[in-house]
Amino acid sequence: MRIYILTRGPLGEKVVNNLVKRGFAEFIVGIYEYPEKAHGLVDDLETIMPPDPPACDLLLCLFLHPDVVSVIPRVAERTGAGEALVPVDDWHLMPEGLKRQISLELDEMGVGHAFPKPFCQLEESEHPLIGEFARGLGKPEFRAEVKLGSISRIEVLRDTPCGSAQFVADKLAGVDAADYKEKASRAHLDYPCLAGMDRDPILETEIMQVATECLCEAVARALEDSQEGSTGRT
Repeated sequence: MRIYILTRGPLGEKVVNNLVKRGFAEFIVGIYEYPEKAHGLVDDLETIMPPDPPACDLLLCLFLHPDVVSVIPRVAERTGAGEALVPVDDWHLMPEGLKRQISLELDEMGVGHAFPKPFCQLEESEHPLIGEFARGLGKPEFRAEVKLGSISRIEVLRDTPCGSAQFVADKLAGVDAADYKEKASRAHLDYPCLAGMDRDPILETEIMQVATECLCEAVARALEDSQEGSTGRT
């Protein structure tokens, strides 16, 4: 799988760094970083096209400004990408109307796509490359051990794309299992979470809140599995 990344700013950099840390470096064939400042009205998409983008299988787009997201289908066409992964961690960067427009263009091109909101909600996909990506990074999964009411060990089975799951896991070792939600939520905010804090008009809540709940639910499942395992061994 060859991954080409379009990114912007320190938030995108944080995801890219975790991709490298989690073993995706060998799959990345190129990275193009857009400036953080807005481009303004773009009349000709060629003016914002990455120069000489490499051939790829999966196009990954991170925190692009709304001024440039319309370039995604053209980059997919130019690179020969069969699939596009466009996380939505801030709805201001990808309003629903713009998302529908890009989805339609990608559909017409036969390019599979996913717009996980937020990125850490990514799970299995009908698209094979996105599914392969999600097996490595996406919705968090943990394995935990509880001894005498405390979390003695917690292992990350699948990290979030930004790395927050590993950060939270490191903070939970030794914590009273009954306090996991408070501790996990605090650690997630301290990381900090990359998701937007404004109320999303589609989700009707903050995307950050969705991300926090996703992570806490994953910890809860790991603790529940740990207790069931302990019961089974008695």
